[in-house]
Amino acid sequence: MNKANLRNANLQRTIFTRSDLEGADINGADFTNALLDKTQQIALCRYADGTNSVTGTDTRKSLGCGSRRRFREASPSNPEGPQVASEDKEAFVKSMPIYRQ
Repeated sequence: MNKANLRNANLQRTIFTRSDLEGADINGADFTNALLDKTQQIALCRYADGTNSVTGTDTRKSLGCGSRRRFREASPSNPEGPQVASEDKEAFVKSMPIYRQ
């Protein structure tokens, strides 16, 4: 589907696994609940834009595109992102078996 015209298309629940949408015009397309390969999703998010004229859904939102900042904050290794509570960490450590004493 290289360079396909998908402008304002309603692609809800469409299966795009192993598809190549390179250069496709997806301005205003609605990908809500569509099944895409992660690499394809990331590639589309680089230039996704617009709002679907029929469903009113933002193209980036329907693709699950997020801001780079939000992605970094959600990373488990980022100290500024969401953290596990101390009591949850302690409960996990207590639940681990002891192999040596």
